[in-house]
Amino acid sequence: NLAAALVRYAKKLAIALRRAVFVVTTASNIKLCYTDATCATPVQEPPGINDFSYNAPSGVALSVASFSFNALGKPSAPASITVTGDGTKTITIVAETGYVQYVP
Repeated sequence: NLAAALVRYAKKLAIALRRAVFVVTTASNIKLCYTDATCATPVQEPPGINDFSYNAPSGVALSVASFSFNALGKPSAPASITVTGDGTKTITIVAETGYVQYVP
Protein backbone atom coordinates (compact mmCIF):
# COMPACT_ATOMS: atom_id res chain seq x y z
CA ASN A 1 0.00 0.00 0.00
CA LEU A 2 1.37 3.36 -1.02
CA ALA A 3 0.04 5.14 2.06
CA ALA A 4 1.83 2.74 4.43
CA ALA A 5 5.03 3.05 2.39
CA LEU A 6 4.88 6.86 2.62
CA VAL A 7 4.44 6.72 6.40
CA ARG A 8 7.43 4.36 6.70
CA TYR A 9 9.47 6.64 4.44
CA ALA A 10 8.58 9.66 6.60
CA LYS A 11 9.96 7.89 9.67
CA LYS A 12 13.18 6.89 7.90
CA LEU A 13 13.62 10.38 6.47
CA ALA A 14 13.17 12.00 9.89
CA ILE A 15 15.89 9.77 11.32
CA ALA A 16 18.26 10.26 8.37
CA LEU A 17 17.89 14.05 8.29
CA ARG A 18 17.60 14.43 12.07
CA ARG A 19 14.53 16.65 11.77
CA ALA A 20 10.77 16.40 12.10
CA VAL A 21 8.78 15.06 9.16
CA PHE A 22 5.00 15.46 9.14
CA VAL A 23 2.45 13.11 7.61
CA VAL A 24 -0.79 14.86 6.64
CA THR A 25 -3.83 13.08 5.22
CA THR A 26 -7.14 14.34 3.95
CA ALA A 27 -10.01 12.23 2.65
CA SER A 28 -8.34 12.05 -0.77
CA ASN A 29 -4.64 12.89 -0.30
CA ILE A 30 -1.55 11.98 1.69
CA LYS A 31 1.54 14.18 1.80
CA LEU A 32 4.84 14.59 3.64
CA CYS A 33 6.08 17.94 4.97
CA TYR A 34 9.01 19.37 6.91
CA THR A 35 7.60 22.34 8.74
CA ASP A 36 4.16 21.60 10.13
CA ALA A 37 0.72 20.24 9.36
CA THR A 38 -0.01 23.20 7.03
CA CYS A 39 2.70 21.79 4.75
CA ALA A 40 4.40 25.10 4.02
CA THR A 41 7.59 23.16 3.17
CA PRO A 42 6.72 19.89 1.42
CA VAL A 43 9.15 16.97 1.22
CA GLN A 44 10.47 16.56 -2.32
CA GLU A 45 10.77 13.23 -4.10
CA PRO A 46 14.25 12.40 -5.33
CA PRO A 47 15.71 14.15 -7.35
CA GLY A 48 13.90 17.08 -5.72
CA ILE A 49 11.44 18.03 -8.43
CA ASN A 50 8.00 16.83 -7.26
CA ASP A 51 6.37 16.99 -3.84
CA PHE A 52 5.62 13.79 -1.90
CA SER A 53 1.86 14.24 -2.31
CA TYR A 54 -0.42 11.56 -3.68
CA ASN A 55 -4.14 11.59 -4.38
CA ALA A 56 -6.17 8.50 -3.55
CA PRO A 57 -7.52 6.61 -6.55
CA SER A 58 -11.20 6.88 -7.41
CA GLY A 59 -13.28 4.92 -4.91
CA VAL A 60 -10.62 5.03 -2.19
CA ALA A 61 -10.80 7.29 0.87
CA LEU A 62 -8.39 8.04 3.71
CA SER A 63 -9.16 9.11 7.25
CA VAL A 64 -8.00 12.60 8.18
CA ALA A 65 -4.81 12.55 10.25
CA SER A 66 -1.81 14.72 11.04
CA PHE A 67 1.25 13.64 13.01
CA SER A 68 5.01 13.83 12.82
CA PHE A 69 8.11 11.75 13.42
CA ASN A 70 10.99 13.35 15.33
CA ALA A 71 14.71 12.83 14.68
CA LEU A 72 14.60 9.56 16.65
CA GLY A 73 11.67 8.18 14.64
CA LYS A 74 9.21 8.65 17.49
CA PRO A 75 5.73 9.78 16.45
CA SER A 76 4.23 12.92 17.97
CA ALA A 77 1.29 10.77 19.08
CA PRO A 78 0.01 7.27 18.41
CA ALA A 79 -1.93 7.49 15.18
CA SER A 80 -3.85 5.48 12.64
CA ILE A 81 -4.94 6.02 9.07
CA THR A 82 -7.96 4.12 7.79
CA VAL A 83 -8.03 3.33 4.08
CA THR A 84 -11.44 2.41 2.68
CA GLY A 85 -12.26 1.15 -0.78
CA ASP A 86 -12.76 -2.55 -1.55
CA GLY A 87 -12.68 -3.05 2.20
CA THR A 88 -11.27 -1.27 5.21
CA LYS A 89 -7.57 -1.40 6.07
CA THR A 90 -5.86 0.38 8.94
CA ILE A 91 -2.32 1.69 9.10
CA THR A 92 -1.29 1.92 12.77
CA ILE A 93 1.64 3.98 14.04
CA VAL A 94 2.77 2.70 17.43
CA ALA A 95 3.65 5.20 20.16
CA GLU A 96 7.30 5.39 21.33
CA THR A 97 8.76 3.16 18.59
CA GLY A 98 7.04 4.61 15.53
CA TYR A 99 6.54 1.12 14.14
CA VAL A 100 4.20 1.29 11.15
CA GLN A 101 1.85 -1.68 11.06
CA TYR A 102 -0.24 -2.43 7.98
CA VAL A 103 -1.98 -5.73 7.44
CA PRO A 104 -3.35 -6.00 3.89
